Amino acid sequence: MHMRHVAGPIALGAALMLAPLGCSLNKQSSSSSALQTQNMEKERTLAHAKQAPTPRINPMTHLAAGRMLEGQGDPKGAIEQYERAIAASPKMAAGYNRLGMLYQKLGQFAQAEAVFRNGIDAVPDSAALRNNRGYNFLLQKRFAEAEEQFLMALSLAPQFKRARMNLGIVYAQTGRLDQGLAQFQMVVSEDVAHYNLAVIRLAAGDRENAERSFRLALGANPNLSLARQQLEKLAPATALTATGAPPSPPALIQPQATVPLNGPVAGTGDEEPLDEPQ
Repeated sequence: MHMRHVAGPIALGAALMLAPLGCSLNKQSSSSSALQTQNMEKERTLAHAKQAPTPRINPMTHLAAGRMLEGQGDPKGAIEQYERAIAASPKMAAGYNRLGMLYQKLGQFAQAEAVFRNGIDAVPDSAALRNNRGYNFLLQKRFAEAEEQFLMALSLAPQFKRARMNLGIVYAQTGRLDQGLAQFQMVVSEDVAHYNLAVIRLAAGDRENAERSFRLALGANPNLSLARQQLEKLAPATALTATGAPPSPPALIQPQATVPLNGPVAGTGDEEPLDEPQ
């Protein structure tokens, strides 16, 4: 009888000791499961992040970066940024204009031609691209092709002064002086039109017509000091023999742009990206 009374409390004590142990095991199992769930959630989040597309950079940001690098004398970096701008916005004429004109500056005319051609395919109504492609031809003395592009630019934007100026240069350089003068007269004053014609003929070694046009410029405006200075330089030069060295030709007087354009305009000092002509 004594032994049975002792066994009861012992058994009860064992049961009491085991009860908390079982509860602890349940808590550990629950905590481990929650941790596994959290890890799985993290893995899913990371996998989703890796699959998400790279944030899209505004093409104008690439364009601005290209201009900055170009200004810093880093043409390679600028080309890369202009290409990224075009890739991000394939119909942005300014990207093609910037890239093509940079290749022009580097003397890489074939690359410039490819860029302008691709740009025209993407944005066929861009007068600036037509003008800049024409100027690329003009730099290579491919006058017929240049003329065609300038005429197309003017058909798209009849008030595009820069394209008309460039067309006048083609005419003047190919001996069509009256046609060249007529184009200049449409975008600059009478005196400046004669002056520009004189500058082009002087560069071509045509002193006779250069002097004549400088005099006509002064006749239209006696205060045009640039024309007077050139005549003074020509006076001793015209007395030289054919082997005498001609004076260095001065720069043309460019018209002020009135039609906004998307991208820099070749053949001028204006290289700011502007809006497409309406």
